[in-house]
Amino acid sequence: MVEVAFKLSEAQTVVLEAGEAAQLAVWLAVFGRDEEMPRSRRLAEKIATAIELAWQREPALLQLSEFQRRDIRAALNAMVDSRGGDLSVGLELLRHACAADDPIGA
Repeated sequence: MVEVAFKLSEAQTVVLEAGEAAQLAVWLAVFGRDEEMPRSRRLAEKIATAIELAWQREPALLQLSEFQRRDIRAALNAMVDSRGGDLSVGLELLRHACAADDPIGA
């Protein structure tokens, strides 16, 4: 299985399958908030690069900043709204982790 890890803190990492990470990247690139689109698109590009590395069996770990966690949370909230609450378990875990003001173990 090809996976991408999203590191929120020293003690908290959420791992997504490549397909889940790709869904997130598309939402960030296309449906991000207008005022934050340049930053969201850069994050989507980083996720795409991580997916490519994962397919090459290289480590695929993204260290997330506070702004990136906010962007991801906004994208995942938009996905929930458009899908009527239907997110994969991995995306739901990432959504909750990004919503925490103080990530677990920080």
